[in-house]
Amino acid sequence: KFDILLQLLTKDVVFDKIDLSRDLVLTQFIKDNFIEVLSPFLNFIPAVGGSLSKVMDKLLKLKTKYDAFESELKSDELKRATAFLDEFTKIKGSIYEEDFYTNLIQGLITQLKEKEKELILVIDDLDRIDPEHIFRLLNVFAAQVDVNPKDEQENKFGFDKVIFVCDIDNIRNIYKHKYGIETDFNGYIDKFYSRELFEFNAQNIINNYVEQILISIKAPISNTTFNVFIIKTDFDFKRTLKLVLKTMLFYSAINMRDLFRVYNRSDLELPEYNLELFGYSNIYNSELDVILLFDFLKIIFGNNIDKVLLALKKCKLSKGITNKSYLNRMIANTLLVLDMKKHQFKRFKPNNREDNIKYSFENLSYEINKDYGLNREMFFANLVGNVDEFEIDYFNLLYRSFVLINQTIK
Repeated sequence: KFDILLQLLTKDVVFDKIDLSRDLVLTQFIKDNFIEVLSPFLNFIPAVGGSLSKVMDKLLKLKTKYDAFESELKSDELKRATAFLDEFTKIKGSIYEEDFYTNLIQGLITQLKEKEKELILVIDDLDRIDPEHIFRLLNVFAAQVDVNPKDEQENKFGFDKVIFVCDIDNIRNIYKHKYGIETDFNGYIDKFYSRELFEFNAQNIINNYVEQILISIKAPISNTTFNVFIIKTDFDFKRTLKLVLKTMLFYSAINMRDLFRVYNRSDLELPEYNLELFGYSNIYNSELDVILLFDFLKIIFGNNIDKVLLALKKCKLSKGITNKSYLNRMIANTLLVLDMKKHQFKRFKPNNREDNIKYSFENLSYEINKDYGLNREMFFANLVGNVDEFEIDYFNLLYRSFVLINQTIK
């Protein structure tokens, strides 16, 4: 009620036009002025001794009136049932409670409806509140509909629609954790909608957001890695990064809140460091797309590599999201990391600077190349032979690459 009233205060409503129930106003007045209401009746009681006949006469008349009321109530089963249900509307905190503030909210909503506006109550982030309150909220609104299912008013406040916004998978997991893994969640949740759950899909909007967020980053001028590979160019790394982020959003493996951590930031540092692998002292993280991707995703996920890995596990690469030739290079670049102990970044056969060495990793053949330019050399690889790139699980290879990077490179 507090939250609903708070929102109604921001709308164009006039409080002195609300038609409040006389009984509710009287009840609220007595509650707020209890001593003043009771004081006049105390005058009927003598201070010391004296007769209480006047008081008794009034009490007897009150009893007679009560007896008549009770007799009438007992003679009418419908009235008895109605009176019984009415009692629940007076219980403080009950889901059926009908008090002064309920009446006030109903009046304000009716006033807004007179302007031919549809009134919708939106309860956002349901899966982020205390689990105890999640199912209480759902049950409260279900109970309100059940009380009078034939009534045109679907809930006691009079909203035309009530929308719960949440990650349904999170709600499902919380439900099973609370009530047991074998509990039928679908049977429970089905009663809260008449047709189907509305799956919100704004992939085009999301794709634009990814573009805008990356463009908004203003890295320090001194941070060459950030400026070259993320901001100033459409180098392969940036293309891969956008594809990975869009796929994560598609599979709800990352949310917009995570991405907005880097929106319009000017203090981000994408570290550039020497890998110091296999005795080489001149191979940097900026020379390998997959390691750069590892470093940047760690920033987005709050430096929590476990969250990064969990996100990758949820993703699959869809056909049509990129072309086969570029996917070939993306896949092969993961092999640069997964197979680095074998190839140690050697590209050519001995004494032949033109004939590339072909390596093999789990039935995938590839060769290593090096790109020059942009003030930095870049290692990249290509798959060779007859292969259908879309049949290869890119995100599984990326996941395994990240695990190896986390174990090997500190």
